[in-house]
Amino acid sequence: MSEELSALIPQRDKEKISTQLAELESCKKFTVTNDSEFQKLNGLMVYYKREKKIIEAMRVEAIKPYYPKYDYLSKFYNGIINKIKNFINNCDVGLGNYERAERIKRQAEQAKRDAEASEKRRKADEAARKEAEKVEQYKEEGRTEMAEKAEARVEKHIEQAETTVAAQVEETKLENTHFVEKYVATITDIKAAVEYCLSIPALGGCVNIDLKALERQQKAADGKWVIPGIKFDKQLKSRSRI
Repeated sequence: MSEELSALIPQRDKEKISTQLAELESCKKFTVTNDSEFQKLNGLMVYYKREKKIIEAMRVEAIKPYYPKYDYLSKFYNGIINKIKNFINNCDVGLGNYERAERIKRQAEQAKRDAEASEKRRKADEAARKEAEKVEQYKEEGRTEMAEKAEARVEKHIEQAETTVAAQVEETKLENTHFVEKYVATITDIKAAVEYCLSIPALGGCVNIDLKALERQQKAADGKWVIPGIKFDKQLKSRSRI
């Protein structure tokens, strides 16, 4: 496949780009020390700015024969793909809403069962305690047979307390689908949110400052903005007529 695709690129383009890649690979960092190097480097930069435009035009020309087909096929398939995505999203919302409601019901039912099991264990423990008191009383009275029967009841109540466990509420399983929890955040007070996040080291990285937007504002203000915590370094960016 790579050879088939490579054949779509004109040989003259391959040769030109191969030559330029070799040249660019040998020049990665520049340090200017005098006016002559200053002029020479500018000439080199302007040359490659022109070359960049030439290669961009080559790319457009190479794609042109295929773009109408690509555009048609993309629109054809993307039309149904987007509708299916919307349908899947609607299904997901419906399933999620039902599952959340069912989880609330299951949690309530499980809490009820756990409470009932806990009460049964408490009663069994209480019964075992009372029977243990009878065992001591019967032994003091010399009623050995009654003491042995009471000890058997103690063991029975203890076993009941240890084995009483609430049955788990069953949930409806879906074929090929499971649910994962996610949280959707909405800003209600940006100042409070930023101050809190900055006060917690683990959340500090969640606060992002749009430096590019600040740079544009600083340029519009001719460098007059003084913003605490922000350092502006004035740099020169070249513009060339090509």
